[in-house]
Order: sequence, then C-alpha cells, then structure tokens
Amino acid sequence: MTRFPNGLETNGRANIGNVEFTVGAESTNSIKVTVQVKDGAGDDVAAPTALWFYLSDDSGGAGVTATAPDGDIAVGTDGAILAEATADKVFLILSEADGDIDLDIGEAAGGTWYLVAVLPDGHISVSDAITFAA
Repeated sequence: MTRFPNGLETNGRANIGNVEFTVGAESTNSIKVTVQVKDGAGDDVAAPTALWFYLSDDSGGAGVTATAPDGDIAVGTDGAILAEATADKVFLILSEADGDIDLDIGEAAGGTWYLVAVLPDGHISVSDAITFAA
C-alpha cells in the first residue's frame, strides 16, 4: 500500500494521524470529554473509526488506572462503545462518520484521570486532566 505525505493511502481512506480531546467542566459528578479523530493531514476523518481507549492515572498515558471512576462511563450522543476489555477502564469506541465521540465520565468521590487513545500505529494521544472535586 502506498502512503502519501498528506495522510492518504492508495485506497482513498485517510490514515489516523491524531486524536484531539476537549475536557469539559464537572457538572453533577460528571465530565464530558469530546474526542475528534483526525487524519494524517490534520483534518477530521470522514468515516466511522474504531479505536481503543483507556483511563490512566499518568499524564503521559503510562498504564491503565488502578481504580476506575465510581460512576458510569458512557457515550453521549456521538459514537458507541463496542466493547469493554476492563470495566470502566479499557474500551473500544466507534466514532460517528465525522470522527466525533463524546464520553461522559461519572465520579462522586473526587479524583483525576487521563483519557488515552491508542492509535492504529501504536502511538497514543492523551487528554488533559479529567479532574473531579471531592
């Protein structure tokens, strides 16, 4: 398969280049994390995309969290959780056709996590801190 500098392959599908995260404010023990999957050229992907995600205690994404948030983790209006390898810690998520995902994370006791996306080439993208007040 031929790969071009703009992130396209010969089959016309874009390579996944990165994932951008937007961490919302805490509201009623819930924080929404919005995810945008980008192609190799930095544009939003134009097809549904499945990626593995995990929660980490480390700002660099080194390792899966020891303790999951005590509330639910659910997709809001964008995307779908296809599988959970470890409940509320490691999950496979399918984006919408434009690469959007929104994930609602619940926590009542307080804590900080980082959402990590595992890209197809093995690299990771890490969100800013997802911090809940105690």
